[in-house]
Amino acid sequence: MLHNLNNRTHSRSVVWYLLPLLLWIVIIILLSFQPYSQQSVQPWLKSHFTPQQLADRLPDVTIHYLGSEVAAKKRPYTFVEFFVRKGAHLFVYSVLAVLSYLFVTPFFRRVAWKMIAALFAVMLVGGLDEWNQSFTIARTGAVQDIGIDLLGAGMVLLLVILFERRRR
Repeated sequence: MLHNLNNRTHSRSVVWYLLPLLLWIVIIILLSFQPYSQQSVQPWLKSHFTPQQLADRLPDVTIHYLGSEVAAKKRPYTFVEFFVRKGAHLFVYSVLAVLSYLFVTPFFRRVAWKMIAALFAVMLVGGLDEWNQSFTIARTGAVQDIGIDLLGAGMVLLLVILFERRRR
């Protein structure tokens, strides 16, 4: 299951992959401490579009999330921001998954163990992020967001595995 890491090459690769991974986790933690107002895209949207202009560009879609209704036509700024924020979750945790996968590669031979370890890292950091947000001003921690994090991680890890198999 585990590789032997006795030689120096493996030790160097572990360090080279650990540093970006730790840096990315620090970025996630710093973003987690930001209040909602510092991350909102609504001020920018409002400076570039009237509510009607934005609503005209959006489909007539309503999403129910965490007991709230996010309706494109009724609240276009909120609707766009919802997708920006959830897209950010997908991106940020996809990067975390790739960095975690690269970090654990010297430790595991089997792809399945690498994936499990990377997904566990995403779940752990995502859980800590959501827990921290529950204490941050105007933010809420949501278990559903961890699911979005894992979805992004799983999708990108499947692409990584397909890429690795194609290279062989």
